[in-house]
Amino acid sequence: MLVTDRRRVAPGELVPRVIAAVAGGVGIVQFREPGVDDSRLRRWIERVREAVAPQVRLVLNGRPDLAGQLAVGLHLPAGHPALSPAQARVFELLGRSAHDVPEAERAAAERVDYIVVGTIYPTPSKPGHPGGGPALIAGIRASVSSPPIYAIGGIDASRVARPLAAGAYGAAVCGAILTADDPREAARVMYAALRRSLVDQGRNEASRTRASDGWTQAT
Repeated sequence: MLVTDRRRVAPGELVPRVIAAVAGGVGIVQFREPGVDDSRLRRWIERVREAVAPQVRLVLNGRPDLAGQLAVGLHLPAGHPALSPAQARVFELLGRSAHDVPEAERAAAERVDYIVVGTIYPTPSKPGHPGGGPALIAGIRASVSSPPIYAIGGIDASRVARPLAAGAYGAAVCGAILTADDPREAARVMYAALRRSLVDQGRNEASRTRASDGWTQAT
């Protein structure tokens, strides 16, 4: 999963970099853009959707109404009120953030499709936060058996193996791809590292899907 942050790229570069990352193997793009008005965000999402393959999942953070209008998935911050079953059924992909076991348990009780857990490692997105490390994943996974977990926070190709070994099913990445000189190549490298980690751990990648790990085979 690629998580966007316009503040970390040059003006006008966000959409081209997202499209390049998808070409490199990203299978889910979560638009997390607080402070951007709906009309501007709509234009970005529509530009990306027009440029990428239809099987790539697009998810919008924290804006149920706009996500419904655009027919994209919805990602809920940890503190966002739960949706009713009728509201949840609108979205083909529904996720939520969690920072500890109670939040993850609440997310699982809502029957979301995935949970993003962090912060794992220090990251510019969360200044001053040391991160909970892979132990945060392990603690949540011990209490919450499903749905799939994405590790987030300072994840790059050199750091993806330990969160996966602790029980994560994939990674949510921002800076390691968006700020790279070549976002497409950075996505390819991340995809290769994720596959290698699965093989090393004896886990069956064949059973994974874009909805569960956020990566697709780059071509």
